[in-house]
Amino acid sequence: MAPINVGIIGYGSSAKIYNLPYITPNPDLAVCAFLQRAPAPDLQTAKPGSHCTVDFPTAKHYQHADDFFADSYIELVIVCTHPDSHAVFAERALRAGKNGSSF
Repeated sequence: MAPINVGIIGYGSSAKIYNLPYITPNPDLAVCAFLQRAPAPDLQTAKPGSHCTVDFPTAKHYQHADDFFADSYIELVIVCTHPDSHAVFAERALRAGKNGSSF
């Protein structure tokens, strides 16, 4: 069975410390996209941990939620943002036909 394509919303401590260390070694899950508002940095000078494009160069990077949720390749959405926005993103994920998890 092919791995589940995971999209991560946010790239702060919740994503890097509490979620990705458990997602990346799991062969049943594949990180395929991030919703991170910050623009991609210059990859020549960027430091590891500074941006999703630095640490996950093969994953898609979206700066806008509409584009992220329109990506049909994303099957599971993990919300790693401030708790005040969890419900909004979880609802958008479900309305877009994706499975959702909010932490």
